[in-house]
Amino acid sequence: MPNAPQPLVGGQELARLFGVNRARAHQITRKDGFPEPIAVLSMGTIWRLEDVQDWADRVGRTLDLTALERPSAPDESPRHG
Repeated sequence: MPNAPQPLVGGQELARLFGVNRARAHQITRKDGFPEPIAVLSMGTIWRLEDVQDWADRVGRTLDLTALERPSAPDESPRHG
């Protein structure tokens, strides 16, 4: 039986997880210690959700995992950052 696929996140998902806009999410990904992406594609950079969760636990940052369960509009961005 094949392994289950690992959940992956890009910039939009990171913004939703962090509760910030995409520009702020990008700034967060530039911090020392943030996990290395697993791929950089033409549509953006991709991380393993598990790696982001491990980083958040280490630095004491809370993630809103329920934000990934809600559908979002293509132009959705939180009002704070």
